[in-house]
Amino acid sequence: MSDVLFQSGVKGFQALAPLPSNVEAIEAAMAFAACHRPHVALFGPSGWGKSHLLHAAHDRLQALGLRPRLVAASEWAGDAARHASDEPLLLDNLQDCLRQPRLKQVMRLELERRVRSGGPTLVAVTAQRFDRECRSLLPRLREWLVEMIQPPTVEERELIVRQMAFAENLVLSDALVSVLAARLGGDGRTLLGSLKRLRLAGEHWSTGAATLRALGLLNPFFADQSSWDLREHIHRTVSRESAGSDVAPQPISTYLMMRYAQLPEDQIALFYRQRPSDVYASVVALEGRREQDPKLTAQVSRLAIRVVESLQDEN
Repeated sequence: MSDVLFQSGVKGFQALAPLPSNVEAIEAAMAFAACHRPHVALFGPSGWGKSHLLHAAHDRLQALGLRPRLVAASEWAGDAARHASDEPLLLDNLQDCLRQPRLKQVMRLELERRVRSGGPTLVAVTAQRFDRECRSLLPRLREWLVEMIQPPTVEERELIVRQMAFAENLVLSDALVSVLAARLGGDGRTLLGSLKRLRLAGEHWSTGAATLRALGLLNPFFADQSSWDLREHIHRTVSRESAGSDVAPQPISTYLMMRYAQLPEDQIALFYRQRPSDVYASVVALEGRREQDPKLTAQVSRLAIRVVESLQDEN
């Protein structure tokens, strides 16, 4: 949803995922781009689509033959030539003007001039709510169509992940979408950053093995999540699911960590309080047994799928 979506092949309003949390803001931006509403203000938290909506409206206005200007609010307020045109104006990061009283005063006077003259103006403000301080930025408030983008729910985040994956030409498993939506912190930029990381390594992440590999690749993205430890989850799931097996859980867990998730040897060694050389030796030994035992190969594959399924179940 964030402005960095414009680095992908799908751009404009069609790159957005209309959701209950943002649909009114999308409609407001589209009304501005269609020249139906001359003064529109979009409020919401960082990273959930305000800048993208400004870019989408800008491109739509250009397609109509107009010459819209898209610029940071603080930059426009300091531009001596800001009165030179009454073409559509799109101001991003209007909240920056709140930090400097003089800049705030200048911005309010300039916006009032545009409202009086009928100059089409679309502004985006990063804010958690539309409070008194935010209202003070907008002169003649009744003249503005004001819409708020809310942080998406987990269900909405799943739709956003799918939309971003489509824009990046990625094929993701349902389990991977679920884990990213529910367990990955941050905003839309974080979600898109994780998908771009996957895109560098491949396009198809739809099988159980590929999903586990994807989670290993994205493990650094979960660093700020105290409840996330892919090693612990693999170890716990294998221990639970391999009861009665001829192979002890730890060698299989180690194998899945290193060969499937491709976690670094030193991280696995730290988890099991072993030397990296012992981790490597354990993996090589299990690989040798797999070559001779088709049942063990099937068991390892089944456990990889169960690791992914159990992660999804926990969401």
